[in-house]
Amino acid sequence: MNPRYTKLAVVALLLQVVSILTLIAGPSWSAWLLVRYFSAEASQRFFSVHEAVMGAAAFTAKAVLASLILFAFSELIHVLLDIEVNTRRAADAASGETSDTTPKA
Repeated sequence: MNPRYTKLAVVALLLQVVSILTLIAGPSWSAWLLVRYFSAEASQRFFSVHEAVMGAAAFTAKAVLASLILFAFSELIHVLLDIEVNTRRAADAASGETSDTTPKA
């Protein structure tokens, strides 16, 4: 982990955790809703079987897409941190000095 931006690395880790939870919870919730739909009596159903299945499929697709977006942002943060480290190393190599602290603004 980059010691300069530890909070950013923690945010990236949290995004990955939320991404995995979304990937697990989305399809699980859709399956639970379908089980509830098919276990109800016909008089208690407010929509057709086709609508229930398509709704569950759409919800699952949205959950997977949200999970991919969260994971992509997490990886983007990691890439930006790596770019910062490599840029600093290149600048240090060019100047012959080492910079151990982050400059204050």
